[in-house]
Amino acid sequence: MVSMHAAREWLAAHDARVKRDAARDALDGLAAESRALARDMEPHDQGSNAYTARAARLYRDTHHPEDVNQ
Repeated sequence: MVSMHAAREWLAAHDARVKRDAARDALDGLAAESRALARDMEPHDQGSNAYTARAARLYRDTHHPEDVNQ
């Protein structure tokens, strides 16, 4: 039988994974949208969207790293 403490730990870890994955998906979407917008813009206007895409990926990788234990 699983103890309540172990069950709470598992649930907390599961919730953290779900939140991390949702945040990574949202940031991936922001980066993809920024890249798509940059492709449709004049070359001199592409910089801000390219910066936003890089910043979103950097924030994702810094604050919501992939789980290497999966």
